[in-house]
Amino acid sequence: MRSKGNMIKYSRLPAWSAIFFSIYTLFLFYKEGVILWIPLGVALIITLLSLILGPKDLINLLSQPISLKPVTKILIKFSAVLYFLSSMYGCIYFIINLPLNDMSSSLLPIIIIGFFFAGSAIEVSQNM
Repeated sequence: MRSKGNMIKYSRLPAWSAIFFSIYTLFLFYKEGVILWIPLGVALIITLLSLILGPKDLINLLSQPISLKPVTKILIKFSAVLYFLSSMYGCIYFIINLPLNDMSSSLLPIIIIGFFFAGSAIEVSQNM
């Protein structure tokens, strides 16, 4: 159960859409043999825990045995950056592979989706 000070204030649809595209990127990296799928997988696990529990509860959970709050905060910020970059990569890769005649018409939707994904990445790692 969450305390009142740890309420989630972000929109869930962009956050879970970004998770979908991040997982898509993770599978693409794994399939292509890119070694970046390992840190991306760890970052996605941390991001999922942050989405489900909230950043404050995640910091308390990860820094339980010893006082590692500064390291945990840096880890959550790093995972939020990877969350945003991988979701944008997956979204762009997905849209490029759509059978469209003119790719220039997809530029504005990619930019708008990028703002939503950036907002969800900021909100996932904020409130610490």
